[in-house]
Amino acid sequence: MNFDYNEEQTLIKDSISRYLQNNYTLDNRREYAQSANGFSKEHWAQYAELGWLAIPFAEALGGFGGDAIEDMLIMEELGRGLALEPFVDTIVLFGGTLAASADAARFEQDIASLIAGDLQGALAINEPGNRYALHQVATQARLDGDDYIIRGEKIAVGNGSCAQRLIVSARTAGEAADQAGISLFCIDTDATGVNKQEFALMDGHRAANFRFDDVRVSSKQLVG
Repeated sequence: MNFDYNEEQTLIKDSISRYLQNNYTLDNRREYAQSANGFSKEHWAQYAELGWLAIPFAEALGGFGGDAIEDMLIMEELGRGLALEPFVDTIVLFGGTLAASADAARFEQDIASLIAGDLQGALAINEPGNRYALHQVATQARLDGDDYIIRGEKIAVGNGSCAQRLIVSARTAGEAADQAGISLFCIDTDATGVNKQEFALMDGHRAANFRFDDVRVSSKQLVG
C-alpha cells in the first residue's frame, strides 16, 4: 500500500510551505496575535485567492473535492508555520458541518462565502460542566411556530471572537444527558439575544463564550 502523497497533494503541500516560509515570520505572528482579529485578514484573503479554502468542499458545492488527506496536509503545513488563521474552526469544523447536512444545498451561499474568504464561522458545542461529553447538551431549542427559541450557554468556542455565524448544538427532545434529541442550528452571532465574551488562548488564538437568551432562529437554519 502506497502512503505517499500524489502529485496534486504534493503541490498543495509545497505551495503552502513556500507561502508561509516567505510571508509568515515570528514577528508577524506576534503582531497578528495582538490584533483585534487575532489573525491576519490579508493572509486569509490570500488563502482564498490561492484556492486553499475551497479544497475540502465537494465540487457540487463549488469546491475542489478534497478529502481528509487534503485537510490533514493543509493543517499540517499551517501548524508547521504556526499560522493563526482559523482554517480548522471556519473551514473544517463549521464549513464541514454545513457541507455534511442532509440539505447542504440550503447552505450553498454560506459555503460560497467561506470559500471566498468572506465568512468566518465556528462550531459551538462545548458547555459548562460537560467535560467534552458532547451528548450532554443542556442548551434548549423550543419550537415556536416555524421558528426555534434557543436558550443556553456554550464555552471555549474556537474562533468565536471573529465568527459571524455559529453552528450550535441544542436539545430539541429528551434530558440533558440523553444521546438522542440533539439538533444543530446555524445562528448569526449578531442575532438578538446572543451574548459573547471573548478571550485569548495561550497559543495566541482567540475564542469566546456565548450565552443565548431566547434567540429566535428560523427552522430553515436547522442544519441537522
